Amino acid sequence: MGVTLAALLASTGTAALAQSATGQAPMLDALVESGDLPPVAERVGTEPFVHAPVEGVRSYGGTLRQLYSGGGDEAVLWLFYGYEPLLRWNQDADGVVPNIAESYEVNEDASVFTFDLREGMRWSDGHPFTAHDIVWFFDHVQPDENIDPTNRLQFLVNQEVSARAIDDYTLEITLGQSNAMFPILLAQPHANWLANYPPHYLEQFHGGFNDDAGALAAEEGYQSWYEMFQDKLDPFQNIDKPTINAWVLTRPESDPTQVEYARNPYYWKVDDEGNQLPYIDGAVMEIVENREVMLLKAVNGEVDWIARYINTAENRPVFFENIERADLDYFEIVVARSSPIQIHMNRTAQDPIVRKVLNDRDVRIAMSHAIDREEISQLIYAGQCSPAHQTSPRPEEAAFYDEEMGTQFTEHDVARANQLLDEAGYDQRDSKGWRMTPDGEPIAMIATVRADRQPYVDMMPFLTEAWQEIGLNVEWRSVEKSAKNAFRDSNQHHILIDDGDGASMGAYIFPRAYVPLHPDSAWMTGWVHWATGVGSDPQEPPAWMKEVISLHQAMQKEPDLDRQNQLYRDILAIHKEQFNVPGICLPANNIGFHTKRLRNVPDVLHGGTVNLGFPGPAAPEQFAILEE
Repeated sequence: MGVTLAALLASTGTAALAQSATGQAPMLDALVESGDLPPVAERVGTEPFVHAPVEGVRSYGGTLRQLYSGGGDEAVLWLFYGYEPLLRWNQDADGVVPNIAESYEVNEDASVFTFDLREGMRWSDGHPFTAHDIVWFFDHVQPDENIDPTNRLQFLVNQEVSARAIDDYTLEITLGQSNAMFPILLAQPHANWLANYPPHYLEQFHGGFNDDAGALAAEEGYQSWYEMFQDKLDPFQNIDKPTINAWVLTRPESDPTQVEYARNPYYWKVDDEGNQLPYIDGAVMEIVENREVMLLKAVNGEVDWIARYINTAENRPVFFENIERADLDYFEIVVARSSPIQIHMNRTAQDPIVRKVLNDRDVRIAMSHAIDREEISQLIYAGQCSPAHQTSPRPEEAAFYDEEMGTQFTEHDVARANQLLDEAGYDQRDSKGWRMTPDGEPIAMIATVRADRQPYVDMMPFLTEAWQEIGLNVEWRSVEKSAKNAFRDSNQHHILIDDGDGASMGAYIFPRAYVPLHPDSAWMTGWVHWATGVGSDPQEPPAWMKEVISLHQAMQKEPDLDRQNQLYRDILAIHKEQFNVPGICLPANNIGFHTKRLRNVPDVLHGGTVNLGFPGPAAPEQFAILEE
């Protein structure tokens, strides 16, 4: 790994010297003059976060034009318009810097963390933002099992944690067990929830604070105040909920045509000359599900920012052919994945036959050997994804890279695959040539893929035909992301093809590819339900996975960085032996595009994964639009 945890912790100084705000968007001048809005210095507080714009462009105004595939892909909204955790990833996504917190301290055993918040911060409605707001989250949300766990800090679910406000701007968080990685975990996107519960607004919908909340819920058509509360806190649907983000939602995700945002006049960040951010007035995200329509709009110059959906290797020639006509520029996206996809063979599948088959290591190895990765690399990724690579750290992650782990069982060898299956006892076949269990039971599996990832969909015939060639009856289906999540979370899937993981600093701090920490670990859903206490189908994991869980717990508590790194290597070694999640190939860095009117976009964007908040580290709040 190019950066160690020591480097991460060493980078936790202030982003820049505190500076008073002196400039604001011209559209706010009249509101200040009329007294409807306080002066800018009062709105940003006494210790605003300071950004130096990438190109030095300081131009207010303009509307950012983007595309959005619709419900189920909220990460686009969350990370571009709302990446504001307590601590945040720096621009290179290799260290954390204070964000809402201006600074912090840690006690000797990494169990007590004290954060100094930015004095004078406000919610978008002008109400003060204080340490009490975050304490409210820990007191009334984090421990409440009736609130959707995806709206809580998942890495603290079922763990002892408490928080107290020493004063309005000093927050103390105490963990029941040491966790030297806690500051880095707070930089992850889902830690945003700490600052997404404005008590002054939400208490009216909470039965613990409003005795009439139940009646209000019934009046608005909800079954309970919990259901109402969940709806009211939704940052993608409720335009009335205050926020601390650079832009506030003005047209919700439920709108059939577009999502809209407008600038937050109380945003608490400035540039290095004291001008309040953001520079851009607002955004319109047109909802388009069809990828061909998306591509057409992009090459017609109708989209200012393209870093998702259509910036594929297959489409890259189309973009470059039209780059001048569409007035586009491009940026490099540093890939943080060991493979573009992971093949999640569900070892906890509810179907007992499928579960038994996929728990057989030789079956998983045979299915890996059956895949022609070179063909997929050339036809799906235009040769921009090689050599063959499994789920593991990337070669540049020197501290953890294991070439054998990364390349084992990647050779396309149909004869070897058939031999492994025969020797494993799956040599019997039915009248159609499909393999059966040693007991003579038919084996039939379904591979599910998310429809919003066209390269994954295009890959499915290559995968299923490869498995069918070795006698495994595997069919495939394409479903929308929300349906995919529903199948996955209820453990109804056999094989799931989904985003790759397991590499980069994101995997080190939150190794969901290897440890049952998150629903994305779809190859072990039942073990995730057991380990997290969240889910309808908990299954006790085998001894080797319990050892992995124990190693990860020790890794979190270990203050010695060399020992912590060794514990992670121990986890990887177990997974190398088990061979749980095949990959496809090692992806080259991706390319994104933006119109030339959009400025302050870095030439290289790091953290190309949700774990690292992409594109949050690039600070979209300092992007600017130069109108013609």
